Amino acid sequence: MMIGQFQLSEEERTYISEIIYAVLASEYFLQLRTLNYHWNVTGPHFTPLHTLFDAQYNWLRENIDLLAERIRALDFFVSLHYTQLTEASCLSVEDDDVDSAGEMLDNLIAGHQQLLTLLRVGVEKTNELKDYSTADLLTEILREHEKQLWILRSQRAV
Repeated sequence: MMIGQFQLSEEERTYISEIIYAVLASEYFLQLRTLNYHWNVTGPHFTPLHTLFDAQYNWLRENIDLLAERIRALDFFVSLHYTQLTEASCLSVEDDDVDSAGEMLDNLIAGHQQLLTLLRVGVEKTNELKDYSTADLLTEILREHEKQLWILRSQRAV
């Protein structure tokens, strides 16, 4: 049995790389938000939140690297120009200067929720195009965002 070679067209690869870049940009801004809170958290829950934010910051950094590598595998360059990141992201860092740990948790929860929406669309679109590699990557990131959201919500209940 002969199996035909399946390849994505340039148009499909461009579209997929734009989806991935939107996720990458959003992850980047969530990483900045998380790092800001890691540095600035205070109060009676300082130690567990400082540690949690550190772990989440590092996990987001790893995601960004994986997403950038996938864009490169699709044969496109990855831009870290702030203007392009801002335009592509579903998040911003403009309202990230908050005082209380509760507000920090609320902002992180909102950021993860926004990313989950973007990731679900990305998984759906990449599956439609039969780019299972990208769909798998986005699904794994989505699964971990759901877990991190659960952890943040659990902390918020404290």
